[in-house]
Amino acid sequence: MQMFPVLLLLSGAGIRPAEANSRKGPAAWPWQASIFLDARYCCEGALISQEWVLAGASCFGSGPRSQFRVTLGPDRLVLDSCKSISRVEELLLSPGGSEGSASGGLALARLARPPPLSSAVQPVPLATRPQPFLPRLL
Repeated sequence: MQMFPVLLLLSGAGIRPAEANSRKGPAAWPWQASIFLDARYCCEGALISQEWVLAGASCFGSGPRSQFRVTLGPDRLVLDSCKSISRVEELLLSPGGSEGSASGGLALARLARPPPLSSAVQPVPLATRPQPFLPRLL
């Protein structure tokens, strides 16, 4: 399947860059998702809504979609003890991006079981309207 290009506008919504750089601890990046094929770690992605994870298309190259798991939360890198884990229900690829491709394509993975949201599991804060780029904030 293919999807339209995804444009993420991160400035101006939720956590500002200066604040994000000062955060520490397991819940510092609550949108961070880890992607596993069976029990093998593949790569990282970002939770962009309660049921969708954005990652590189190259993350999904060497196995059937049903074998991929996405973990979220502070224990996301330890598959056996992670409390928030879901299999990939659907996979959408950007035009020109193919599963396993190193061409820079993007993938949207829909989670079979959306995680309960908490301070440790939150979607990435996206802008709700266009924001000017302000380099002084970075």
